[in-house]
Amino acid sequence: MIANQLRDIGTSAGRVAVRITGSGPCVLLIHGIPGSAKTWTPVAEGLAAAGFEVLVPDLLGFGASDRPGDVDGLHIDAQAAALSELLAATRDRPVIVVGHDYGVPIAVTIAHRMPRSVSGLVLAAGNLFTDTPIPMPLNIIPAPVVGKLAARMLMSRPMLRAMLRLGVGQPPPWLNPAHYLGDSRQSQAIRMIFSASLRELPDRYREVEAALGELQAPSVVIWGGRDPFFGIEQARRAAAAIPDAELRIEPDAGHFLPAERPAAFIDAVRQIQGRVQATAHEPAARPDLHPNSAGDR
Repeated sequence: MIANQLRDIGTSAGRVAVRITGSGPCVLLIHGIPGSAKTWTPVAEGLAAAGFEVLVPDLLGFGASDRPGDVDGLHIDAQAAALSELLAATRDRPVIVVGHDYGVPIAVTIAHRMPRSVSGLVLAAGNLFTDTPIPMPLNIIPAPVVGKLAARMLMSRPMLRAMLRLGVGQPPPWLNPAHYLGDSRQSQAIRMIFSASLRELPDRYREVEAALGELQAPSVVIWGGRDPFFGIEQARRAAAAIPDAELRIEPDAGHFLPAERPAAFIDAVRQIQGRVQATAHEPAARPDLHPNSAGDR
């Protein structure tokens, strides 16, 4: 059994709780919404057993991390800034960044802003574009009059529980609602992020979409063939927009891939690390991990 270390890292955006396990090349796992660090457990355990050091934070608003009361403190920019500071405070070498769902645009933002600090990307089942179609009934949420009421109903705890049940493929894993929904404040954070993303999609995702063609790290895109929230066309579009990205489809999987296909993440990380080792021309330790350093802009 590989021991876990729990740490609280202070950042300018708030205190971030992070679980650190294993030793070796470093991997950062960024969860989605609904979600928390605990939703990565099978992946984190598998990576640690495979010889990696794994950092698994709770995003701001989730799990044991601080709970900002405004949506700007919860959205992509603030989350990416907090995790960039976490990396700068705890690691002196590049990391492989893995994102699922909401973790995908956060991972891309970190890689774009800190290219020398990210040695690889694994992106699974998340939005990266400003014009992603919003399906019914979620497309009611941006409406000026009834949108707030619709968001309260569609993002209620019973509806989020239904999302967990409907979002998996075959064979269906059991998703612990406590790990995904958390307490009432975490559910509120989920609703705030969803609502802002749907109402302000072009503004919230403009930097993310623009960054895709400039990413430098080797990348793997993983998608479930039965994902009811983001179809395979979104997977193909994401892989095509990122230079030399590899697309992997898990045919019978749904949306919640860390629970459904943990081995796919472990395999992708091991492949990327192999590429990093094969092409390495510099020492592992890097002096440029601070997010504000000139070398990372």
